[in-house]
Amino acid sequence: MPIVIVSRLNSGIARSLETGCWEPHGIPALYKLLEGFATQQTSLDVILLCKSEQDGPAFRRITEVRFETLPHRFTVVPYYRLPLPSSKLRTLYNDCLQFAHVVWRVYVARRARLVYCDRSNLVLAAICRLLGLRTVVRFLGVAHFADFLDGWPARLRSPLLFLSLKVPHSWVVCSEDGSPGRELFRTCLNRRTPARILLNGIDAPVPRAPAGAIPRVLFVGRPTTGKGAEDFLQALSRLHQRGRSFDAAMLCGGYDTRPLNEQADRLGLLGRVTFEQRVPHDQVSAHYARADIYVSLNRLGNLSNTVLEAINHGCCLVILGREAGLPTDAATARILPEDAALRVARQNVIEDLTAILERLIDDPEQIRLRQERTLDLRDNLLRSWTERIDEEVRRIRWIAR
Repeated sequence: MPIVIVSRLNSGIARSLETGCWEPHGIPALYKLLEGFATQQTSLDVILLCKSEQDGPAFRRITEVRFETLPHRFTVVPYYRLPLPSSKLRTLYNDCLQFAHVVWRVYVARRARLVYCDRSNLVLAAICRLLGLRTVVRFLGVAHFADFLDGWPARLRSPLLFLSLKVPHSWVVCSEDGSPGRELFRTCLNRRTPARILLNGIDAPVPRAPAGAIPRVLFVGRPTTGKGAEDFLQALSRLHQRGRSFDAAMLCGGYDTRPLNEQADRLGLLGRVTFEQRVPHDQVSAHYARADIYVSLNRLGNLSNTVLEAINHGCCLVILGREAGLPTDAATARILPEDAALRVARQNVIEDLTAILERLIDDPEQIRLRQERTLDLRDNLLRSWTERIDEEVRRIRWIAR
Protein backbone atom coordinates (compact mmCIF):
# COMPACT_ATOMS: atom_id res chain seq x y z
CA MET A 1 0.00 0.00 0.00
CA PRO A 2 2.64 2.60 -1.02
CA ILE A 3 1.55 6.11 0.01
CA VAL A 4 3.46 9.23 -0.94
CA ILE A 5 3.05 12.54 0.90
CA VAL A 6 3.98 15.67 -1.07
CA SER A 7 4.12 18.98 0.75
CA ARG A 8 5.86 22.31 0.65
CA LEU A 9 8.85 22.39 2.96
CA ASN A 10 7.89 24.52 5.95
CA SER A 11 10.12 25.99 8.62
CA GLY A 12 8.61 23.81 11.35
CA ILE A 13 9.98 20.65 9.74
CA ALA A 14 13.05 22.11 7.98
CA ARG A 15 14.88 22.49 11.28
CA SER A 16 14.40 18.81 12.11
CA LEU A 17 15.63 17.80 8.65
CA GLU A 18 18.77 19.89 9.11
CA THR A 19 19.60 18.44 12.52
CA GLY A 20 18.42 14.87 11.95
CA CYS A 21 16.42 15.01 15.19
CA TRP A 22 12.61 14.92 14.95
CA GLU A 23 11.50 18.04 16.87
CA PRO A 24 8.83 19.64 14.64
CA HIS A 25 6.88 22.78 15.35
CA GLY A 26 4.55 25.06 13.43
CA ILE A 27 1.87 23.17 11.46
CA PRO A 28 0.65 20.26 13.61
CA ALA A 29 -1.82 18.94 11.01
CA LEU A 30 1.13 17.73 8.90
CA TYR A 31 3.57 16.38 11.44
CA LYS A 32 0.81 14.86 13.58
CA LEU A 33 -0.34 13.00 10.46
CA LEU A 34 3.19 11.66 9.89
CA GLU A 35 3.38 10.58 13.52
CA GLY A 36 -0.10 9.02 13.28
CA PHE A 37 0.95 6.81 10.37
CA ALA A 38 4.09 5.84 12.29
CA THR A 39 1.97 4.80 15.28
CA GLN A 40 0.05 2.45 12.98
CA GLN A 41 3.31 0.99 11.63
CA THR A 42 2.78 2.46 8.16
CA SER A 43 5.87 3.83 6.43
CA LEU A 44 5.52 6.70 3.98
CA ASP A 45 7.55 8.33 1.26
CA VAL A 46 7.53 12.02 2.22
CA ILE A 47 8.62 14.47 -0.48
CA LEU A 48 9.11 18.09 0.59
CA LEU A 49 9.42 20.72 -2.12
CA CYS A 50 11.15 24.09 -1.77
CA LYS A 51 8.80 26.54 -3.48
CA SER A 52 10.98 29.65 -3.17
CA GLU A 53 14.61 30.61 -2.70
CA GLN A 54 13.85 31.23 0.99
CA ASP A 55 12.61 27.66 1.56
CA GLY A 56 15.25 25.28 2.87
CA PRO A 57 18.43 27.27 2.21
CA ALA A 58 20.41 24.34 3.65
CA PHE A 59 19.21 22.07 0.84
CA ARG A 60 20.81 22.82 -2.52
CA ARG A 61 20.38 19.36 -4.00
CA ILE A 62 17.96 16.44 -3.60
CA THR A 63 18.56 15.18 -0.07
CA GLU A 64 17.22 12.09 1.70
CA VAL A 65 16.80 12.10 5.48
CA ARG A 66 15.81 9.40 7.96
CA PHE A 67 14.81 9.75 11.60
CA GLU A 68 15.33 7.09 14.26
CA THR A 69 11.87 7.72 15.69
CA LEU A 70 9.93 7.51 12.39
CA PRO A 71 9.76 4.78 9.72
CA HIS A 72 9.29 7.24 6.87
CA ARG A 73 11.76 8.23 4.16
CA PHE A 74 12.03 12.01 3.70
CA THR A 75 13.24 13.60 0.49
CA VAL A 76 13.85 17.34 0.15
CA VAL A 77 13.75 18.66 -3.42
CA PRO A 78 15.54 22.04 -3.71
CA TYR A 79 14.32 25.17 -5.41
CA TYR A 80 15.66 25.22 -8.96
CA ARG A 81 16.94 28.66 -9.80
CA LEU A 82 16.95 30.21 -13.24
CA PRO A 83 18.22 33.78 -13.86
CA LEU A 84 15.06 35.13 -15.45
CA PRO A 85 13.48 38.56 -14.84
CA SER A 86 9.95 37.14 -14.65
CA SER A 87 8.91 35.58 -11.34
CA LYS A 88 6.20 33.60 -13.14
CA LEU A 89 8.76 32.04 -15.49
CA ARG A 90 11.04 31.22 -12.55
CA THR A 91 8.14 29.55 -10.76
CA LEU A 92 7.15 27.63 -13.89
CA TYR A 93 10.74 26.40 -14.38
CA ASN A 94 11.00 25.25 -10.76
CA ASP A 95 7.58 23.58 -10.79
CA CYS A 96 8.30 21.66 -14.00
CA LEU A 97 11.54 20.20 -12.67
CA GLN A 98 10.06 19.39 -9.26
CA PHE A 99 6.90 17.86 -10.72
CA ALA A 100 8.96 15.71 -13.10
CA HIS A 101 10.95 14.36 -10.15
CA VAL A 102 7.82 13.64 -8.11
CA VAL A 103 5.97 11.95 -10.98
CA TRP A 104 8.98 9.73 -11.69
CA ARG A 105 9.32 8.92 -7.99
CA VAL A 106 5.62 8.21 -7.52
CA TYR A 107 4.76 6.51 -10.78
CA VAL A 108 7.96 4.63 -11.65
CA ALA A 109 10.28 4.24 -8.66
CA ARG A 110 7.72 3.67 -5.89
CA ARG A 111 4.67 2.56 -7.88
CA ALA A 112 2.50 4.37 -5.35
CA ARG A 113 -1.21 3.76 -5.07
CA LEU A 114 -2.03 7.09 -3.45
CA VAL A 115 -0.51 10.56 -3.48
CA TYR A 116 -1.40 12.99 -0.69
CA CYS A 117 -0.68 16.64 -1.62
CA ASP A 118 -1.03 19.87 0.28
CA ARG A 119 -2.83 22.79 -1.35
CA SER A 120 0.41 24.31 -2.67
CA ASN A 121 0.77 21.20 -4.85
CA LEU A 122 -2.79 21.06 -6.14
CA VAL A 123 -1.67 21.09 -9.79
CA LEU A 124 0.68 18.17 -9.09
CA ALA A 125 -2.20 16.29 -7.46
CA ALA A 126 -4.28 16.84 -10.60
CA ILE A 127 -1.45 15.49 -12.80
CA CYS A 128 -1.16 12.39 -10.62
CA ARG A 129 -4.92 11.86 -10.73
CA LEU A 130 -4.98 12.14 -14.52
CA LEU A 131 -2.20 9.51 -14.60
CA GLY A 132 -4.56 7.13 -12.80
CA LEU A 133 -3.32 7.46 -9.22
CA ARG A 134 -5.58 8.01 -6.24
CA THR A 135 -5.19 11.49 -4.80
CA VAL A 136 -5.96 13.17 -1.52
CA VAL A 137 -5.65 16.97 -1.37
CA ARG A 138 -5.09 18.63 2.00
CA PHE A 139 -6.11 22.24 2.60
CA LEU A 140 -4.93 23.90 5.81
CA GLY A 141 -7.82 26.29 5.29
CA VAL A 142 -8.50 27.60 1.79
CA ALA A 143 -6.66 30.95 2.18
CA HIS A 144 -6.43 32.79 -1.17
CA PHE A 145 -8.27 30.02 -3.01
CA ALA A 146 -11.31 31.87 -1.67
CA ASP A 147 -10.71 34.41 -4.46
CA PHE A 148 -12.30 31.89 -6.85
CA LEU A 149 -15.61 32.68 -5.15
CA ASP A 150 -15.45 36.13 -6.75
CA GLY A 151 -16.27 34.64 -10.13
CA TRP A 152 -14.67 33.97 -13.50
CA PRO A 153 -12.19 36.88 -13.63
CA ALA A 154 -10.37 35.48 -10.59
CA ARG A 155 -10.55 31.93 -11.99
CA LEU A 156 -9.13 33.00 -15.34
CA ARG A 157 -6.17 34.64 -13.60
CA SER A 158 -5.18 31.20 -12.23
CA PRO A 159 -6.66 28.73 -14.73
CA LEU A 160 -4.42 25.77 -13.84
CA LEU A 161 -5.35 25.99 -10.16
CA PHE A 162 -9.04 26.29 -10.93
CA LEU A 163 -8.99 23.37 -13.40
CA SER A 164 -7.05 21.30 -10.85
CA LEU A 165 -9.97 21.70 -8.46
CA LYS A 166 -12.25 20.33 -11.17
CA VAL A 167 -10.31 17.06 -11.43
CA PRO A 168 -12.22 14.26 -9.57
CA HIS A 169 -9.87 13.64 -6.66
CA SER A 170 -10.33 10.68 -4.33
CA TRP A 171 -10.81 12.93 -1.32
CA VAL A 172 -10.33 16.53 -0.24
CA VAL A 173 -9.84 17.27 3.45
CA CYS A 174 -9.67 20.77 4.91
CA SER A 175 -9.01 22.24 8.33
CA GLU A 176 -11.90 24.31 9.63
CA ASP A 177 -10.08 27.56 10.31
CA GLY A 178 -12.80 30.09 9.54
CA SER A 179 -11.91 30.45 5.86
CA PRO A 180 -14.79 29.74 3.42
CA GLY A 181 -13.99 26.11 2.64
CA ARG A 182 -17.60 24.94 2.38
CA GLU A 183 -18.47 27.68 -0.09
CA LEU A 184 -15.36 27.04 -2.19
CA PHE A 185 -15.83 23.27 -2.38
CA ARG A 186 -19.55 23.54 -3.11
CA THR A 187 -18.86 25.98 -5.95
CA CYS A 188 -15.53 24.87 -7.44
CA LEU A 189 -14.85 21.19 -6.70
CA ASN A 190 -15.75 18.43 -9.11
CA ARG A 191 -19.14 17.08 -8.06
CA ARG A 192 -17.69 13.59 -7.76
CA THR A 193 -15.00 14.66 -5.28
CA PRO A 194 -15.90 13.87 -1.66
CA ALA A 195 -14.79 16.59 0.75
CA ARG A 196 -14.60 16.86 4.53
CA ILE A 197 -13.95 19.91 6.70
CA LEU A 198 -12.65 19.14 10.18
CA LEU A 199 -11.65 21.12 13.23
CA ASN A 200 -8.05 20.49 14.18
CA GLY A 201 -7.25 18.54 17.31
CA ILE A 202 -5.74 19.71 20.57
CA ASP A 203 -3.03 18.49 22.89
CA ALA A 204 -3.67 17.77 26.54
CA PRO A 205 -3.75 21.15 28.31
CA VAL A 206 -1.26 22.00 31.02
CA PRO A 207 -2.68 23.44 34.26
CA ARG A 208 -3.31 27.16 34.13
CA ALA A 209 -0.83 29.34 35.94
CA PRO A 210 -2.23 31.50 38.78
CA ALA A 211 -3.37 34.92 37.64
CA GLY A 212 -0.66 37.54 37.96
CA ALA A 213 -0.89 41.10 39.19
CA ILE A 214 -1.24 42.38 35.62
CA PRO A 215 -2.93 40.65 32.65
CA ARG A 216 -0.81 38.72 30.16
CA VAL A 217 -1.82 38.97 26.49
CA LEU A 218 -0.74 36.33 23.94
CA PHE A 219 -0.48 36.44 20.13
CA VAL A 220 0.60 33.37 18.12
CA GLY A 221 1.22 33.50 14.37
CA ARG A 222 3.46 34.61 11.55
CA PRO A 223 4.55 38.26 11.93
CA THR A 224 2.67 39.40 8.84
CA THR A 225 0.02 41.99 8.06
CA GLY A 226 -2.52 39.29 7.20
CA LYS A 227 -2.12 37.76 10.64
CA GLY A 228 -2.51 41.16 12.31
CA ALA A 229 0.91 41.33 13.99
CA GLU A 230 1.44 45.04 13.30
CA ASP A 231 -2.12 45.92 14.37
CA PHE A 232 -1.55 44.01 17.61
CA LEU A 233 1.60 46.01 18.39
CA GLN A 234 -0.11 49.29 17.52
CA ALA A 235 -2.95 48.50 19.93
CA LEU A 236 -0.47 47.63 22.69
CA SER A 237 1.30 50.93 22.05
CA ARG A 238 -1.94 52.84 22.57
CA LEU A 239 -2.61 50.92 25.78
CA HIS A 240 0.88 51.82 26.99
CA GLN A 241 0.32 55.48 26.15
CA ARG A 242 -2.92 55.41 28.14
CA GLY A 243 -1.09 54.11 31.19
CA ARG A 244 -2.48 50.57 31.21
CA SER A 245 -0.32 47.80 32.70
CA PHE A 246 0.09 44.50 30.86
CA ASP A 247 2.57 41.88 29.73
CA ALA A 248 2.45 40.54 26.18
CA ALA A 249 4.08 37.71 24.26
CA MET A 250 4.24 36.99 20.53
CA LEU A 251 5.14 33.50 19.30
CA CYS A 252 6.18 33.82 15.66
CA GLY A 253 6.37 30.23 14.38
CA GLY A 254 9.99 30.18 13.27
CA TYR A 255 9.88 33.51 11.43
CA ASP A 256 12.38 36.32 11.90
CA THR A 257 11.36 38.50 14.85
CA ARG A 258 13.84 41.34 14.25
CA PRO A 259 11.35 43.56 12.36
CA LEU A 260 8.90 43.22 15.27
CA ASN A 261 11.62 44.05 17.78
CA GLU A 262 12.47 47.16 15.80
CA GLN A 263 8.81 48.19 15.64
CA ALA A 264 8.38 47.57 19.38
CA ASP A 265 11.44 49.75 20.04
CA ARG A 266 9.95 52.58 17.97
CA LEU A 267 6.65 52.25 19.83
CA GLY A 268 8.28 52.25 23.26
CA LEU A 269 7.22 48.67 24.02
CA LEU A 270 10.56 47.05 24.76
CA GLY A 271 10.25 45.31 28.10
CA ARG A 272 6.46 45.09 27.73
CA VAL A 273 6.41 42.59 24.86
CA THR A 274 8.54 39.46 24.44
CA PHE A 275 9.10 37.81 21.05
CA GLU A 276 9.76 34.10 20.54
CA GLN A 277 10.95 33.08 17.08
CA ARG A 278 10.94 29.33 17.57
CA VAL A 279 9.20 27.45 20.40
CA PRO A 280 9.22 23.61 20.49
CA HIS A 281 5.69 22.26 20.28
CA ASP A 282 5.83 20.66 23.72
CA GLN A 283 6.58 24.07 25.24
CA VAL A 284 3.87 26.08 23.48
CA SER A 285 1.17 24.92 25.89
CA ALA A 286 2.95 26.61 28.78
CA HIS A 287 2.56 29.98 27.02
CA TYR A 288 -1.20 29.45 26.66
CA ALA A 289 -1.45 28.39 30.31
CA ARG A 290 0.19 31.66 31.42
CA ALA A 291 -1.94 33.86 29.14
CA ASP A 292 -5.03 35.61 30.48
CA ILE A 293 -6.11 36.95 27.07
CA TYR A 294 -5.56 35.47 23.62
CA VAL A 295 -5.81 37.71 20.54
CA SER A 296 -6.40 36.44 16.97
CA LEU A 297 -6.52 38.95 14.11
CA ASN A 298 -6.22 36.61 11.12
CA ARG A 299 -7.93 38.21 8.12
CA LEU A 300 -8.38 34.80 6.44
CA GLY A 301 -10.15 33.10 9.37
CA ASN A 302 -10.14 32.81 13.15
CA LEU A 303 -10.67 29.14 13.96
CA SER A 304 -7.06 28.10 13.44
CA ASN A 305 -5.23 25.69 15.70
CA THR A 306 -3.88 28.58 17.75
CA VAL A 307 -7.42 29.67 18.65
CA LEU A 308 -8.40 26.09 19.50
CA GLU A 309 -5.41 25.82 21.83
CA ALA A 310 -6.44 29.10 23.48
CA ILE A 311 -9.91 27.60 24.04
CA ASN A 312 -8.29 24.40 25.31
CA HIS A 313 -6.37 26.37 27.95
CA GLY A 314 -9.27 28.56 29.00
CA CYS A 315 -8.00 31.93 27.74
CA CYS A 316 -10.26 34.95 27.37
CA LEU A 317 -10.73 35.15 23.60
CA VAL A 318 -10.50 38.31 21.49
CA ILE A 319 -10.85 37.60 17.76
CA LEU A 320 -11.39 39.48 14.52
CA GLY A 321 -15.08 39.80 13.76
CA ARG A 322 -16.86 38.76 10.59
CA GLU A 323 -17.49 41.26 7.84
CA ALA A 324 -21.19 41.29 7.00
CA GLY A 325 -22.11 39.57 3.76
CA LEU A 326 -18.75 37.84 3.24
CA PRO A 327 -18.13 34.11 3.79
CA THR A 328 -14.88 34.45 5.77
CA ASP A 329 -15.45 33.52 9.42
CA ALA A 330 -19.02 32.39 8.79
CA ALA A 331 -18.02 29.09 10.41
CA THR A 332 -16.41 30.98 13.28
CA ALA A 333 -19.67 32.84 13.92
CA ARG A 334 -21.54 29.52 13.88
CA ILE A 335 -19.15 27.61 16.15
CA LEU A 336 -18.10 30.33 18.62
CA PRO A 337 -21.13 31.99 20.27
CA GLU A 338 -21.10 35.75 20.72
CA ASP A 339 -20.56 35.40 24.47
CA ALA A 340 -17.58 33.07 23.98
CA ALA A 341 -15.30 35.55 22.20
CA LEU A 342 -15.08 39.31 21.99
CA ARG A 343 -15.12 40.49 18.36
CA VAL A 344 -12.86 43.18 16.91
CA ALA A 345 -14.40 45.25 14.10
CA ARG A 346 -12.54 44.65 10.82
CA GLN A 347 -13.12 48.21 9.69
CA ASN A 348 -11.25 49.72 12.67
CA VAL A 349 -8.98 47.00 14.06
CA ILE A 350 -6.42 49.02 16.03
CA GLU A 351 -8.86 51.32 17.83
CA ASP A 352 -11.42 48.61 18.54
CA LEU A 353 -8.82 46.15 19.82
CA THR A 354 -7.36 48.87 22.03
CA ALA A 355 -10.79 49.62 23.50
CA ILE A 356 -11.56 45.92 24.14
CA LEU A 357 -8.23 45.26 25.84
CA GLU A 358 -8.58 48.47 27.87
CA ARG A 359 -11.97 47.36 29.22
CA LEU A 360 -10.61 43.92 30.13
CA ILE A 361 -7.51 45.31 31.85
CA ASP A 362 -9.67 47.73 33.84
CA ASP A 363 -12.05 44.92 34.91
CA PRO A 364 -10.15 41.68 35.66
CA GLU A 365 -13.42 40.02 36.73
CA GLN A 366 -14.56 40.16 33.09
CA ILE A 367 -11.44 38.27 32.09
CA ARG A 368 -12.21 35.58 34.65
CA LEU A 369 -15.85 35.22 33.57
CA ARG A 370 -14.89 34.91 29.93
CA GLN A 371 -12.26 32.31 30.77
CA GLU A 372 -15.02 30.24 32.40
CA ARG A 373 -17.16 30.51 29.26
CA THR A 374 -14.21 29.37 27.16
CA LEU A 375 -13.74 26.28 29.34
CA ASP A 376 -17.45 25.46 29.04
CA LEU A 377 -17.09 25.68 25.26
CA ARG A 378 -14.02 23.43 25.27
CA ASP A 379 -15.84 20.49 26.79
CA ASN A 380 -18.43 20.43 23.97
CA LEU A 381 -16.30 21.42 20.99
CA LEU A 382 -12.79 20.00 20.99
CA ARG A 383 -11.22 16.58 20.59
CA SER A 384 -7.68 15.31 20.92
CA TRP A 385 -5.15 15.20 18.10
CA THR A 386 -5.10 11.41 18.45
CA GLU A 387 -8.83 11.17 17.65
CA ARG A 388 -8.58 13.76 14.91
CA ILE A 389 -5.59 12.17 13.14
CA ASP A 390 -6.93 8.62 13.53
CA GLU A 391 -9.99 9.62 11.47
CA GLU A 392 -7.82 11.02 8.67
CA VAL A 393 -5.39 8.06 8.68
CA ARG A 394 -8.26 5.54 8.51
CA ARG A 395 -9.78 7.31 5.53
CA ILE A 396 -6.47 7.55 3.65
CA ARG A 397 -5.68 3.88 4.27
CA TRP A 398 -9.18 2.94 3.08
CA ILE A 399 -8.72 4.93 -0.16
CA ALA A 400 -5.28 3.35 -0.74
CA ARG A 401 -6.30 -0.24 0.01
